[in-house]
Amino acid sequence: MPDSSCTRILRIPELLGLVYRYATPRTRGSLLQVSHSFFNIGAPIAWESVEGVQKLLKVIPGVFVNISEKPRHDWGYEITITLPPILNFARFDLYARHIRRLEIYPRNSSDSITLKNWSMLSAHSRTHGLLPNLSQLTLTTYFGWADESELFIWIRTFMSPSLTSLHITVKSESVLHQVSFPVARALLRHAVSNCPDLHELSLVTSEQYKGKTLGNLALALAFWEPSYYESLLSLPLRELSCSTSLLLPANIHTLNELGSLERLKLHGGSRPLDHTILWSGCKVLPQLSSLALVMVHWSDVIGILEMDIYSGVKSLIIRIADPDDIEIEPDLIDDPLITRLMVLIARCCPALTDLEVDCGSDYFFSPTDASAFEALTGLALHTVALVNMSLPLAMLENLVLFFPSASTIKVPDFSLKLSELHYFARLPKLVHLAIGLDASPPREPFPHQVDPMTEVAPDFQLLEIDASPADLTVDLSPLSRYLLSIWPNLDQVAWTQGRAPGDEDYQRNIIIANALNALVSTYRSISSTRQCGGGLV
Repeated sequence: MPDSSCTRILRIPELLGLVYRYATPRTRGSLLQVSHSFFNIGAPIAWESVEGVQKLLKVIPGVFVNISEKPRHDWGYEITITLPPILNFARFDLYARHIRRLEIYPRNSSDSITLKNWSMLSAHSRTHGLLPNLSQLTLTTYFGWADESELFIWIRTFMSPSLTSLHITVKSESVLHQVSFPVARALLRHAVSNCPDLHELSLVTSEQYKGKTLGNLALALAFWEPSYYESLLSLPLRELSCSTSLLLPANIHTLNELGSLERLKLHGGSRPLDHTILWSGCKVLPQLSSLALVMVHWSDVIGILEMDIYSGVKSLIIRIADPDDIEIEPDLIDDPLITRLMVLIARCCPALTDLEVDCGSDYFFSPTDASAFEALTGLALHTVALVNMSLPLAMLENLVLFFPSASTIKVPDFSLKLSELHYFARLPKLVHLAIGLDASPPREPFPHQVDPMTEVAPDFQLLEIDASPADLTVDLSPLSRYLLSIWPNLDQVAWTQGRAPGDEDYQRNIIIANALNALVSTYRSISSTRQCGGGLV
C-alpha cells in the first residue's frame, strides 16, 4: 500500500511541529484529532500557551461555561464557569503538563470571570498542583476587578513551584485601580513560600498613606511597610516594578540586597519626594541593565538619578506622567533643566546605549539651545527616543556630532518638512527613523538627487511617519524617488496613524501606503540594476 501524505509527514515530526506552530487555533484543534501520533506531536505546541482560563477548565468533564453580555453600559462579557460536584482530572492532566504560559482573561481583557465551586479546584491545587510546568501567569484587565477575591482565587489556584513570572496588569490609563493591602500581602506571602524560582513580579496595589498612585501605573508593587520589602529578598528577582517607596530609608536596604536585579521600574506619585530623607547608604546595583522612571515631577527624576548607582545601566526610560490630583500643577521643563538632566544621565550611566525621554502627553517641549544635548556626545547611544519634544535647528544640522552611533532615532511628535529629511541622512549607522512629517506639496519641485555627500547611511531601511497616508498630498512617484535619493537602501515607509479599521478612509489609506512602498521597491530595484550608486536618473 503506497504511503499517504499523512504517513510521510509523520516520519518528519519536526515538519509537523512546524505546521502546528504556525497554524490557526482552529486548524490546530483539527490536527490534534487526526491520530494519537498527531496529538503527541502537536499537544505540547498547541497547549504551550493558553489564553482564557475557560478554555483550560472546559477539558474537565461536566464543566459548564456560560457567556453573557455585561449590562448595557459596560464593555465585555460575563463568563461564569460552573464546576461539577466531583472533579475528574484525568483528561485535564493530559494537557496540563504542556502548559508553560497562562493568561487568565481573554484577549480583550474586559471580561469578568466567575468560578463557581472553586474550593474543590483550589483544594486539589494545594494537594497535587494543577500546572506542574507553568512558568508565566498573567492577569490582564482593562478596568481592574470589582471583586478582588476573584484576583486572589486565580493566582492562588494556579500558583506553581515552577512559576518564574507573575504579572497583574490593568490596561486602562484612565482608571485608578487599587488592591487592598491584605490581599497584596497574602499574594506576596504565597509567592515567597510557593515559588522559589520567581524572578519577575508585578502586582497592582495601593499606596497606604502616601496618596493615590497614578491610574496608568499598572505594574507596581506599592507597599510602604518595610516587612514586605524584606519579603522580596526571599525571591531571586531579576525584574521588579514598584513605587518609589522602595527608596525610603526603611526600605532602601532591600534594594541593596537585590543583587540579581537586572530590570527596575520605579513609579512616582503626585506628591514630590522628600529628597532629604531618601537614598542614604545605597550601593551600586551590579547587574542592573535597564532602568525606567515614570514620574510626575522632574525633580524626582533628578533626585533618583543623583543616587548615582546605575553605572551598568544600558537602557534608560524617563516618562513624565499626568498627576491624578487636579490640584497638582504639572511639572514643566525648560532649557536649563534639560541641560542638567542630560549632564546627569551622561555622568551616572556611562554604559548607556538606549535612551528614551518622554516629556508627557500634556506638554510639548521645544528646546532652543542645542548645547543642552552636548553631554550625550560622550555616550555610544544606539537608540534615542525623544517624545513630546522637538529638536532645535542647530542640533538638526549637527546630528552626527550628537548621535554618531545611533541606529534608531524616534522623535515622533516633531514635524519636519520633506526638505529637512536630509539632515538624518548624515547619520552613518541609522537604520530606523520615526518622525512627524509635513506632507504638503513643496514650493519647489523635488530634486532628483540629494547631494551625494549627505548619503552616508547605507543601511537605512525603515522610515516611520507619525501621520496618516490620507495627509499625503504630494505626487507619490517623485516622493519615492526623493526618499531613495536620501536613503538608497530604504526598504519600507510605515505610518503610525490612519491605518486602523476604525479610521476614516481606511481602505484609501491602505492603498496609498501600499502604493508608495511599491514605488520605493520598484525604483530601488531599477537603481540597483542600473548600478547608479546612491542616485536615480
